[in-house]
Amino acid sequence: PDSKRGGLLRQGSVLAVTSFATRTSPIIRGVWVLGSIFGAPPPPPLPNVPSLDESTVAANLPMRERLAAHRSNAVCASC
Repeated sequence: PDSKRGGLLRQGSVLAVTSFATRTSPIIRGVWVLGSIFGAPPPPPLPNVPSLDESTVAANLPMRERLAAHRSNAVCASC
């Protein structure tokens, strides 16, 4: 608790490999953690799930709010 060390998931190399060049990506990071650390990659998305793009969600929203809007779709929420 008093340690300033962040552990494996907070190392710069892990953060860099699990993000885009200009922004973070909780989706990419989650897939990497599931596959590389837990050894259980997630199944592929269902074919009827829309992508998270600027046409469906405002691009100026923070990533947390963009993902919340994406999860409001019942098909997306199950994943």
